[in-house]
Amino acid sequence: MGRLRRCLWPRKNGHKIKAGTGPERLSDLVLLADWARAGTYAPLIDGTCPFDQIVAAHARVDTGHKRGSVVVTMPALSDLASGLRTV
Repeated sequence: MGRLRRCLWPRKNGHKIKAGTGPERLSDLVLLADWARAGTYAPLIDGTCPFDQIVAAHARVDTGHKRGSVVVTMPALSDLASGLRTV
């Protein structure tokens, strides 16, 4: 309970910490898509890792030194299907 209380009560500098996601609005998505098309919006991506290196991706995030998102890429469904064996 102590950790939760520290997040909800003002800190010494008077700022509160809020976490979570904001409301999802179609108008926001349309605006972001317009910015992306116009080239005025680009996401900040720290790096990418293939799915089979998910442990490394989590380790990067856990360092606290990433700038932006770490993107995990997934193999194509056809690649997954070719790796399946029938018994």
